[in-house]
Amino acid sequence: MNLDRAWKVGLGAIWMAGMTMAQPAAPAAAGEKLLVDGDPIPKTWEAPEYPKALREAKTQGTATAWFVVDENGAVQNLRLHEATDAGFGPPLLDAIKKAAFEPAVSAGKPLSMDVSLTWSFHLPYKSPHLPDLKPLPKTPAVAEVTPSPTYPEQLNVRRLDGEVLTEIVVGTDGSVREAKVLNASTSDFVRPALEAVKHWKFRPARQGDLAIEERKIAPLTFEYQAGVDEMNTSPLEANGLVLQLPEGATEKSLCDSPPAIVVWVDPVFPPELLKSGEPAEAEVAFTVNAQGVPENVSVRSASQPDAGLALRAAVDASLFRPAMLQGKTVEVTLVRKHRFQAPPSSAEGNETDEQRLLRAMRAGETVASGKGLDARIRPVWRTMPILPAALKEAKVTGNAEVEFVIDRTGRARVPRVLSATQPEFGWAAATAVSQWVFDPPTRGGQPVDVRIRVPMEFKPE
Repeated sequence: MNLDRAWKVGLGAIWMAGMTMAQPAAPAAAGEKLLVDGDPIPKTWEAPEYPKALREAKTQGTATAWFVVDENGAVQNLRLHEATDAGFGPPLLDAIKKAAFEPAVSAGKPLSMDVSLTWSFHLPYKSPHLPDLKPLPKTPAVAEVTPSPTYPEQLNVRRLDGEVLTEIVVGTDGSVREAKVLNASTSDFVRPALEAVKHWKFRPARQGDLAIEERKIAPLTFEYQAGVDEMNTSPLEANGLVLQLPEGATEKSLCDSPPAIVVWVDPVFPPELLKSGEPAEAEVAFTVNAQGVPENVSVRSASQPDAGLALRAAVDASLFRPAMLQGKTVEVTLVRKHRFQAPPSSAEGNETDEQRLLRAMRAGETVASGKGLDARIRPVWRTMPILPAALKEAKVTGNAEVEFVIDRTGRARVPRVLSATQPEFGWAAATAVSQWVFDPPTRGGQPVDVRIRVPMEFKPE
């Protein structure tokens, strides 16, 4: 998502089920040792004994040892790397065994580190100084098995390509120990991306001979593969988008290649439409500028006002690769159409979780709050609201409160604006929430739907 378009948005701390939030580190208690980041250092050191035979022969030289100083300061995996004379090795190794070390510290926590220590044996032999420990070089983790993510079946009709950008932690055994979503072109790609990285395998990173954890940025791409018998429908057409041509113009006169979808957001289903059960249609026109950002977004028509506002908010939150003409980016106008259809009163076929929850709302059913869940709700992916350009330029402040359901798979569904200082704030907030992904909530070990409220405060930068 283009974060330059986002306002500063404060998420209120009234999650019904609670959220896992990062907390600042507690200050060190009186008398507690304060750890300062750095490499291992010797606490005590006795110089290696100069070998008698080499001293008498006036043989001089150096010896280098490699060893691990673990998180407790203990010496592990001590080995002689090289020596100009074999006789210099044993006294250096003996000195290291007798020494005491402070471990390396990173982010306030002690950690193991593989280091090199070179000692000089020169006459006259006076070595009262402490040795200098040098960290051995690191080698990055190397991917060995990286299965591609599974393309979501429900997106086949949409023909969307996309990407999920993740930050992963490769453990010392080469498995992916953690994965965090940094960006996603559409929320439907988030869960399959995280499922794919679970099965990735690496040759672990090393610092010297020591296997270490490593953080890596890992993009996962999703490409729609059209069947040979499918109609040649473009992704723009499959998602209700058409290029608006001025009178007398052709597509080729406007651009050599039309805009391509980069970030795609579906409009929020207006709750008012559930009461009547009647469908609604909306049409929004907008300019895709030379950077791929929608501008001049306007509702051309809407059979119900909220349908137009919902579609406009979805367009504001989308992003494109700009159109090209003769090797340069150009502005073009697109029109997006959408039909809002309430689900039938009874389930038909393989309905989606969105349809299931909309049908429940239409029937007046309620979803329980997050009380009694097995664990606190943890967000996996959240995007920020994108406001219409007019509100951003006017630097208007405001707020909104949105209620939504985290379904059994962890997707945020059926957001509903409870209050908003302006309708645009409410629809921007609801549209952002509709893209959020969480760890699936459970109660008693069983997946459940959970009702959540979140307030948002909008402040211009």
